[in-house]
Amino acid sequence: MATHDSKPFEQALANWMLPVFLHDRTPRSVKRFINRVRYFAIRQQGLERHINEVDLVAMAALHHIDPGLPSLLWDSSITNDEKQLDEKLKDLPSDGAAAVIAAIKQWARTSKASRNGDELTGKQALDAFGAWAAGITVR
Repeated sequence: MATHDSKPFEQALANWMLPVFLHDRTPRSVKRFINRVRYFAIRQQGLERHINEVDLVAMAALHHIDPGLPSLLWDSSITNDEKQLDEKLKDLPSDGAAAVIAAIKQWARTSKASRNGDELTGKQALDAFGAWAAGITVR
C-alpha cells in the first residue's frame, strides 16, 4: 500500500487546489477534499483497471465543487469551448469559474500523457467514480 502521494498525484492536487478553495474558502473544506480524493485513490488499490490518478483528482475536485460537474472532463465539445464551459459553470462565483476553467485546461494538457493505456477513461471512469462517490455528501 502506498504511504505517500506520487508526484503526478501531488501535481494534480496542486492544479485543482485553487478551484477547490474558491468553492468553500475554509481550510477544513480543503482538508475534506484531500481526504476524500485519497479515499478514492485507496478504493482503487488492487483493481485490475483503475482511473488514472490525474483524472481521479480532477473528477474529485469537480465533484467537490458540484457533484454534476465531473462529466465535463469527458465532453470534448465543452472542454474545448470556453463559452460552453462558462454556461455550465454560470452558478459558480466568477473567480471560481475562472479557476475551474484554468484547471480543466491544465488537466486537458497533462492527463493523456500521464495515462499508461489500460486505465479507465470516459464513461467507464465516470461510472466507476460515480459508484465510489455515491452516498458521499459534499458539504
